[in-house]
Order: sequence, then structure tokens, then C-alpha cells
Amino acid sequence: MDIEIASAVILSSIRWFYDKYANDEKSHLNPIELERHIIIFMVC
Repeated sequence: MDIEIASAVILSSIRWFYDKYANDEKSHLNPIELERHIIIFMVC
């Protein structure tokens, strides 16, 4: 598997997840808190 394609797929999936839940009116997630959790996930 090409590492560049794998990286792009993972990053775009995380971006989709953030956009879906941070901008959703029904979601009770705090966008700042969501971003913090995503960063922690990426670092670990």
C-alpha cells in the first residue's frame, strides 16, 4: 500500500468526522473539545 494514499485517506476521514459532528445542530459535541480529542488521537 502506498503510504501517501494511506495518509491522505486517514486524514480525510478525520476531517470528514470533524466536519460532520462539529457542524451538526443535533450534535451536542463542543467543536473545541472534539478538536482536542482528535489531536490527542493523532499524537498517541
